[in-house]
Amino acid sequence: MDHSYYLNTEDYELEYEVTDETEGYKIFSELLDELKIPLRATDNKIKRFYTAKYNLLQE
Repeated sequence: MDHSYYLNTEDYELEYEVTDETEGYKIFSELLDELKIPLRATDNKIKRFYTAKYNLLQE
């Protein structure tokens, strides 16, 4: 679990590092299903930070 806090934003990522992408995806998908966490398409952490910064400057 990766936790970041920036610009009044709390940001979490669940990361899983593997050497076999196919097997890792299968195991990770099963974990998400078990925990009832939907698979979402998300920007990477750095882009989320800059988007939050940009939005803050627009206020």
